Amino acid sequence: MPFRELTDEDWEHVRNVVLDGALYLTRALIGPMVENKYGNILFFVGDGAYSGRGSGRAHLSAAKMALVGLARGLASEFAPHNIRVNVVSPGSIDTRRDNPEWYQGRVPSATGIPLGRQGHVDEIAATCLFLVSDDGGFITGQTIHVNGGAGHH
Repeated sequence: MPFRELTDEDWEHVRNVVLDGALYLTRALIGPMVENKYGNILFFVGDGAYSGRGSGRAHLSAAKMALVGLARGLASEFAPHNIRVNVVSPGSIDTRRDNPEWYQGRVPSATGIPLGRQGHVDEIAATCLFLVSDDGGFITGQTIHVNGGAGHH
């Protein structure tokens, strides 16, 4: 793929979606959570952000890693209020692909996944439910990788 210069518009768009959206939503919800002395916040960061693979994606990886930092900072700051903040990081998940252009010619597959298959949406949902349940009550500031062992972070 030929080099394409990252524009200010590219950076602003990614930052607005990934970081600003998470920050504004958190600001809207954190007050009532503090009042109630209870809350759970989950952010999602695909495993691709950790690998940094693929050209023209550095700004996306940077913004998503900043989201992980935001989660850790919020977890530390709001733990005394019984508010837990975690990140779920899905790997390759077997879903319908209506927009194959998003994958830049790389059809998602189980290649490189030690479990030998893509994940299922129910497995992501189960992870989220665990994290917001009482069973996950002592987990905060963590990133849970649901990727079939594809990356050890």
